[in-house]
Amino acid sequence: MKKIFILFILMLILCSCSKKEALESSDDSTRVVSLAPNITEIIFAIGAEDLLVGRTSACDYPQEAVGQIPVIGGFGKPALELLLRTEPNLVLQTDLEDEVIGQAIDRIGLTRKRIECSKLEHIASAIREIGVLLDRKEVAEEVAQKFEMEFDRLTTIELKSDRLPKVFVELWDNPLITVGRKSFVSELVTVAGGSNIGDAIQREYFNTESEWVVKTNPDIIICLYMSPTGVAREKPLRRTGWSSVSALVNGDVYDEFDSNVLLRPGPRITEGIESLRKCFEQWQNRQNRL
Repeated sequence: MKKIFILFILMLILCSCSKKEALESSDDSTRVVSLAPNITEIIFAIGAEDLLVGRTSACDYPQEAVGQIPVIGGFGKPALELLLRTEPNLVLQTDLEDEVIGQAIDRIGLTRKRIECSKLEHIASAIREIGVLLDRKEVAEEVAQKFEMEFDRLTTIELKSDRLPKVFVELWDNPLITVGRKSFVSELVTVAGGSNIGDAIQREYFNTESEWVVKTNPDIIICLYMSPTGVAREKPLRRTGWSSVSALVNGDVYDEFDSNVLLRPGPRITEGIESLRKCFEQWQNRQNRL
């Protein structure tokens, strides 16, 4: 670990020496690097993609357009040398995997801004903040207002049953991982008209046991991962001891969601809420017929 740190510092010194002159001699136009996929989506949504000179490997939307932007590392984990090659003067991030990298970026003299966008309530303000930073204030305001109107519409739709369906969100099957009360996905489940059974745990994500899921007996199971051996919903359907779970008995196990939409706090999240709501409405309609 010590050797890696020393090499990192040496690379920092070499890169900073070679890049400072380039940064100082460049014009005043904004050259932005995004270190998070939801930030990248917002940049495109407000029409500021011409300012984007670097992105992470996780930034994959809009697919055709974003493919033209150089990759400078992973989500929250930029490779410093690749980042510097893009000659940015603004770096936008959510959270970094290691704040040491952020400190290195600061020492080089680049402007680094952390955009708070981990909850539904942050999305509109994040759009506006990025709009100000990239001189797209008016367009950003339009995008933010459109998002708020659509979000308000979704949250005011009346429920069609006396109780909310109990929902188990399966993020991964082995080990079995789900979402807790503090997670962004739990918020989505609530807005879409469900009750996340993982809300009993005051965490974002946690490993759980099959026995706990069976005992809690969810009405709906949502699979938010791709299975390399087939469709994800087959995993809980074939799981030993789960045959009596209500979601399996009534056929309310769902997959084929766009996880990049549902797991990414950005402008497209209302699409994710809609996809969840459709699943929940099927259950609610059936309950009303009983």
